[in-house]
Amino acid sequence: MSDIEPDPHATFLEYVGIAGATKECQEAIERLLMSGAELRSALILTCQDGANPDHAFLLTIGEYDEVIVKSGFSSGYGGAGPKGFSAVLDLLHWHGVELDEALVDADLMTRLDESSLTLADRETIRMAPRRRPKRLWDYLILEREDRVRDRNPWKHRGLNVPMAIIDDRLAAMARDFWEDPDGMLLKGHRKLEETVRERAGITIEEAAKGPAATYTMAFNGEKPRLCWPGISRSEHAGRANIFIGVVSAYRNVRAHRTDNGSNEDRLCELLLLNQLFRLEAAAVGAPPADQTP
Repeated sequence: MSDIEPDPHATFLEYVGIAGATKECQEAIERLLMSGAELRSALILTCQDGANPDHAFLLTIGEYDEVIVKSGFSSGYGGAGPKGFSAVLDLLHWHGVELDEALVDADLMTRLDESSLTLADRETIRMAPRRRPKRLWDYLILEREDRVRDRNPWKHRGLNVPMAIIDDRLAAMARDFWEDPDGMLLKGHRKLEETVRERAGITIEEAAKGPAATYTMAFNGEKPRLCWPGISRSEHAGRANIFIGVVSAYRNVRAHRTDNGSNEDRLCELLLLNQLFRLEAAAVGAPPADQTP
């Protein structure tokens, strides 16, 4: 039995990813970054037992919580392992996560991949000398266009709906969004129109003139039925015009034309639609005409 006392600060250790499976390990790190977790540091654990080193990660979240990402990464050749390794290093660096590297032996890496690190292993990792000089940038595989400063490294890495900010009325559609993006968006536009019509007390006969007319009656004109308190007239008009503009720019196009857009376009439209739901939720019944914004 080890005589090493548990570190009172190491309160939580989680294992993610699958050993040898780059995609699963890469997606695990991406999920942590997208979740908004306070990812403070990333220690690369490198095992050089063979021609091509294997790499895992020890991630520190917040003050003391730790996440082990299993050895789905590698380096020294041109396959998926090195490319995924380069991609996550690029993302971690871009997010300002402190990066470092330590060498570990094959036995420790095996226990890591089996989710069975001992207290002695954790102490070994903590005390292991950091690799100097750093080789982090030797692991990066970047095309010339990727070296542009201030670029967004998330582009083209897969699209995820940021469910944490999605309005409740859209949540079920957003959850299943990629099953039928075109159908979900058209359904979302219709739901927004119905929601605004009901809140503004617009009759079905009045709404028959179309969604643009519905939004105009609800938010625009001399006697709007809904308004946003505490903002200027120009800001109020600007918000109203977003609703009206979306009808001709997106809603009508989607209703009468085959969707040939990219997934990036579809996700952006979903987020725009979500913002309209958020604006609708913030609106209140308009005061008398001489008091409107």
